[in-house]
Amino acid sequence: MNTSTVHNNEVLLVNLDNEPIGKMDKYKAHEHPAQLHRASSVWLINKKGQVLLQERSAKKIVGAGWWANAICGNLRPTEIYSECASRRLREEIGILEDEVKIEPVYKFIYRAYCNEKYGEYEFDQVYVGSYDGKIIFNENEVKRILWVDFDELVNQINLKTSIVSPDQTLLMSLKELQQNTKPCEIEFDQEKLLLTPWTCMMLRDLRLSKALKNLI
Repeated sequence: MNTSTVHNNEVLLVNLDNEPIGKMDKYKAHEHPAQLHRASSVWLINKKGQVLLQERSAKKIVGAGWWANAICGNLRPTEIYSECASRRLREEIGILEDEVKIEPVYKFIYRAYCNEKYGEYEFDQVYVGSYDGKIIFNENEVKRILWVDFDELVNQINLKTSIVSPDQTLLMSLKELQQNTKPCEIEFDQEKLLLTPWTCMMLRDLRLSKALKNLI
């Protein structure tokens, strides 16, 4: 295996102050108990007030078959947040850096249980962008995409009383995470979708809503 392949399979570990403390194989970093690492999440909204959701590929080690925002990706050890966001926009849904301008909104830390082997523990930078162009998704990363009305999405999420805050997850045991960070069910066009817990947490944050509304 060449060194570039090894590097691409590593994530950047940080402490609770978001200071780099090392690197680790991405599979090992997600094994219970997951290690805190940096990630970027991007939300895209179009002129109709719809946000892009993607159904995560069955090949994903976390959140396979669940739905999430436009992209979520782990930083490689040599990357900064914006570089990771641009790379994953290109790799997952075929959007080049010069096709969309993304703006950072806020950072948050959360933990989540995903399956018997893997979980999430991320220091996540949230970005927003306005986009009305083509989506050419990578089938190794994404199974399907869907544009949904943002207000309706938020309304459905606000009815879910079981969604915990990111801060609450930091104090939970693995068993508590399993019980309290399940994906939440929403419905669009008579189809039921399971949203990743981290997507649900972001939708509860007013900073995201405000930032996306400003782009319409």
